Amino acid sequence: MLGEVDPVQWNGLLCVAGRLSCARISLDAKHQIILPKNNHVSSLIINHYHTLSSHSGRQHVLSLLRQRYWVIKANSAVRKILTKCYSCRKREAPFCEQKMADLPQDRLVPDRPPFTTVGVDCFGLFHVNGTAKQEVVTTQKKRELTPVEAALEEIIEKEKEFEKQCSSEDSDKKEKAEKDQKNGEEMCQESLKTFAQTKKESF
Repeated sequence: MLGEVDPVQWNGLLCVAGRLSCARISLDAKHQIILPKNNHVSSLIINHYHTLSSHSGRQHVLSLLRQRYWVIKANSAVRKILTKCYSCRKREAPFCEQKMADLPQDRLVPDRPPFTTVGVDCFGLFHVNGTAKQEVVTTQKKRELTPVEAALEEIIEKEKEFEKQCSSEDSDKKEKAEKDQKNGEEMCQESLKTFAQTKKESF
């Protein structure tokens, strides 16, 4: 592994030779000090850069570390230190999830025909947009859903009433829109006739 980095001795330390001798960077960045992976000094240096960078991730710690040191198998060494960091483990821990309640009895009884028990997740007042012609008129109505405790026949009856009311209101709005459009066209024609009559009298 040391042969891959072409080590040289510099001031009594093993350093990376590299090909950056002519680069305009610091001497420490040109020839990083070689450190072993499983060493207490290497762990202290990695932990120092991790804390200095506000507990940043593995890639950022590696970039800071390699500005001065070359740890053998640094990728796995940094990962090992970061997985043991208590602050990071506490910050990245999963959130607590709410414990689910027991299933209701209606969902656990076998061999029952479909729609024996019917319910809805939400109920209340909802605003529904009813449109006869979207470019002409838009109305807003309130609709109340059927309570969960209602019987199946009552739910079906409420659904029919809801559809009937929506269709009747939409048809009324459609007739009103068509009537308004017809009145508008008649007013336009009357205005054109008046304008033409005025021009004719002026000549």
